[in-house]
Amino acid sequence: MRLELPTLRESELPGVRVAWTALDDPRREPAELAGCLSSSERERAGRFRFEPDRRRFVVAHAILRGLLAESLDCDPAGVEIVTDAFGKPRLGAGARELAFNLSHTGERALYAFSPGVELGVDAEELKPLADMSRLAQDVFSATELAEWKGLPEAERVAGFFGGWTRKEAVLKALGRGLDYPLRAFSVSLAPGSAARLLQAPVETGSPSEWSLTSFSPEPGYVAAVVARRPGVR
Repeated sequence: MRLELPTLRESELPGVRVAWTALDDPRREPAELAGCLSSSERERAGRFRFEPDRRRFVVAHAILRGLLAESLDCDPAGVEIVTDAFGKPRLGAGARELAFNLSHTGERALYAFSPGVELGVDAEELKPLADMSRLAQDVFSATELAEWKGLPEAERVAGFFGGWTRKEAVLKALGRGLDYPLRAFSVSLAPGSAARLLQAPVETGSPSEWSLTSFSPEPGYVAAVVARRPGVR
């Protein structure tokens, strides 16, 4: 099996490396790559109703295993990935400490890796949403909503997805899903502004434990990477 892997590069966060790739690469054959997945991953892939979603899941997770295998110096099929009580994936016992996280949007995927931190990533395609105002009220804190409403109309799509990706990355670093109260913490979101955690989730202490970066991996997309170093200011 030949697995074409994307190139890892240093992010703006110290010690955090990222990779961005297209999943519909003809050099990656899902039928071949499925062999390196675990039985539970293949079962999850089989639950997708539409073939393109199933194919992209297989490719995305095979690439994750390939990138982890490069760091661990083992075969992709030999990488043990377990999940915690909230479903966050981690390396199994005995593997060296290496945090990782994956996000995919459509046929693109973003990966991040770093030792000794809690990582979260999210990527989204920039596109208008018919119910964006209602969604903003549902997911943004009062601070975020005021900042978003103050943006020029032409910047609101970028502002919405900038804020959304940063908040989603924070949740993934926490190991929590969208059942967590999204309005319980705040991030900056204005296009061109520095990515910052303005108010941390209450159980995690100071915002100084958190590092955020936001960037465009390619035109038409926005992404965020979050690293949390508990107890480190």
